[in-house]
Amino acid sequence: MEYKPAMGPSWMGVAHSSDLQYLFKVEETKKDADLYQLSKDVIHAWTQFAKTGVPGKMGNVEWAEAVGGNKAVKDYRTRYMSLETKHFKMVDRFFEATCNGFWKPKLFS
Repeated sequence: MEYKPAMGPSWMGVAHSSDLQYLFKVEETKKDADLYQLSKDVIHAWTQFAKTGVPGKMGNVEWAEAVGGNKAVKDYRTRYMSLETKHFKMVDRFFEATCNGFWKPKLFS
């Protein structure tokens, strides 16, 4: 049986807890070298976070705060780490257009 990460529709981005499969299904990731390395990287990030409060790097990409921005002007933004093998990146404001398009007319019109 080929191991495939659980993915939802692309509009969802990264679903909550999608990193857990790389923590707890390590045996299944050993069938694919890239997934196995991803599993090791996620385990390392979780361990670093438990020790220091900062996950550190995934590959060469520094893991940024999930919620940040300029709080003085209420410019809050959400980000997440894209766990695509060999192409780690922080994704910023992924849901901004969708959320603002839905909520702004309801709350601020």
